[in-house]
This record gives sequence, structure tokens and C-alpha cells, in this order.
Amino acid sequence: MIPFPAVIETTAFSFEAELESLQPDLRYFVLSLTASRHAADEIVQDTNAIALSKSEVFQPGTNLKAWVFQIASNQTKRWRREESRRNGREIAGDQLFGNLAANVTEEETALSEQKFVDEQAALQSCIGKLRPKHQELICARYLQNRELSDLSSEFGLTNNAIAQKLFRIRKRLASCIAETLKTA
Repeated sequence: MIPFPAVIETTAFSFEAELESLQPDLRYFVLSLTASRHAADEIVQDTNAIALSKSEVFQPGTNLKAWVFQIASNQTKRWRREESRRNGREIAGDQLFGNLAANVTEEETALSEQKFVDEQAALQSCIGKLRPKHQELICARYLQNRELSDLSSEFGLTNNAIAQKLFRIRKRLASCIAETLKTA
């Protein structure tokens, strides 16, 4: 078996794709804090704009969800202050809001970190179940970032055949990971 010490860490990180995958949870989080769809939409839009503008500050490998939710929490606090000024009164539950937002982001961070650990363990286990040639192919393509043309000459297959093999292996890994996480 080929060792895979850093499968997750060396996988290409797409900030925009990860941010996009957080949108339903982000919107639900903000909506739960504002109880206003219009306000939630504005805050999510502002949060995304800030996150994208500060994407170079984010450290890949850390918890993107917690980072984005903290931005959303800060944007929600800003919105609440503006609403208070606009209406000339404090919004009920401002102190409660602060406590709720802090607790939710801490819980989300803990859950996300545990999910990451569980997914990484499942991936390692599922890679170990692959045939040695498939492990070698996955390692060459995703850990060593080798081109399909290099792999096709090494494995004696066409580029299309390599691409198809990789697709099938990824599909098998996804199924195995889902099954492993479901039974865990």
C-alpha cells in the first residue's frame, strides 16, 4: 500500500468554490440572527464581498466556515447598530444576540473541525481499499500533480482512458467515504 500522509492538505484549494458551498448554511445562520429575509440577503452579500476581498488573508487548511461565519456575525452586528440608529431605539435582545452568535460560531467551528477529521480518516481508509495500481494512479495525479499525458505513457493507456479511470476511482472513493461516514 502506498502511504498517503497529506491527501487533504495537498489537494488544490479553491476559495471561491468552498465559499459557494457555504451559502445555504451562511444564509440560514444570518436569517436566524436577523429574522428578516431582506436583511439576511444584504448581510450575506456583504459577507461574501468581504470574504472575497480578504481571501488572501485566509489560511488554507484552517476552518473557512468559522472564518466566514465570524464575518457574517460582525456584519449582522453592524446591521443591528444601523437599525437601532435608524429606528431611534435598541433592537430587543442585542445582548442575547451577541451571546447567540458567539455560541453558534463556536459550535460550528467544533463541528466543522470534527467533520474534517472524520472525512480525512474515511478518505485514508477508502484509499487503502483501492487496488495498488489505482492507489499509485491517484497518488501520481493528485499528490504529485502529474499531467494526464505523463500518466498515460507510464501506465500504457491513452489520456482518455486515464481520465476515465480517475473518474471511476473518484466515484468509488466518494461512495466509500459516504458509506464510511454513514456507519461511523
